[in-house]
Amino acid sequence: LNPQMRITSKPPASGTPAPDPSSPHHRPGHMARSAAKNNRAFLLCLSQVYAGTHCHSERRFLSWFCAKELRPDECYHITWFMSWSPCMKCAELVAGFLGMYQNVTLSIFAARLYYFQKPQYRMGLLGLSDQGARVDIMSYREFKYCWKKFVYSQRRPFRPWKKLKRNYQLLAAELEDILG
Repeated sequence: LNPQMRITSKPPASGTPAPDPSSPHHRPGHMARSAAKNNRAFLLCLSQVYAGTHCHSERRFLSWFCAKELRPDECYHITWFMSWSPCMKCAELVAGFLGMYQNVTLSIFAARLYYFQKPQYRMGLLGLSDQGARVDIMSYREFKYCWKKFVYSQRRPFRPWKKLKRNYQLLAAELEDILG
């Protein structure tokens, strides 16, 4: 999966991974932006690899997002669907961003935890949580949502792999241990 990011001017309803975006089909290597007139929502799909750069998607997103004029009187909610949780440096960068912009909230759904055994990476995730970010592991529901909304699947149904539920349970327990 490529990181998928959803930005809205309002938080999503409780229990919903992200609002329903109207978006073009995502194709790896392309960036798609769409704006809905009424709720001023943006959809941004990023690949992890960019030609000629080793910039992580979190850094790319912040560069793009900070170039926008954020209205201080509006609240922004960002939802990321990612293959890996942010690395230590990106976690620190994003936590700093969230600390500066109190009107921005972030939900991160990661398929896997990046070097979670290492204390500095655990601290990075904790720092994100301390700045108000919701950090979670992708369950069947989030994978299915991403498949339906972001993958050019030619209308094939999402088929979970063996041990998806068990993998989710193990990673969710590990994340709970990290975040306390």
